[in-house]
Amino acid sequence: MALNVYGESTRSQAGYGAIITTNPDPPINLAEDYSLRTPTTLGLVWEPAAFTGGTVIIDYRISIAVQGETFSELATGLTSAQYTVIGLTSGVTYEFKVESRNSYDYSVYSDTLALLAAFKPEAPAAPMTYIVNDLCFIEWDEPITNGWPITGYKIYIREHGSTTFTQESVECDGTSTDVINN
Repeated sequence: MALNVYGESTRSQAGYGAIITTNPDPPINLAEDYSLRTPTTLGLVWEPAAFTGGTVIIDYRISIAVQGETFSELATGLTSAQYTVIGLTSGVTYEFKVESRNSYDYSVYSDTLALLAAFKPEAPAAPMTYIVNDLCFIEWDEPITNGWPITGYKIYIREHGSTTFTQESVECDGTSTDVINN
């Protein structure tokens, strides 16, 4: 209706209504997809937020930082809730955060996820063994660590003529040389 000094007009026809949009909430449960981990690769997964800001989520944007440093944009326009980060430096901890975008704008950032670019170590090369008196000495070179220091070793022993290896209760101090009583 319209009004002026002479009165009111008749009612207009009903409109189609308005959709009020605002920023969506950020993605939730940002986590690692461990199946994608290598020494230089990390997989990220997240869930869309329940509140989309009144319209559908168009895409996501990921930011990255070396832990404690400034974030920079890593990827934009992602239409699925997952991403594989490649070309990382093994042994470095990275931080990630994700934003949702709808037709209005981007959300605030998700919680930050910190991940170390590292993987299980490579196997050591075949060890050298020798016996002195009643002691058996085993020596090996430290293998490639893949981003995280070696914290110990497991030693498996097979008796001469046997095909079965058994794990011995040997504490390895990481010096790559250990002694077993013969």
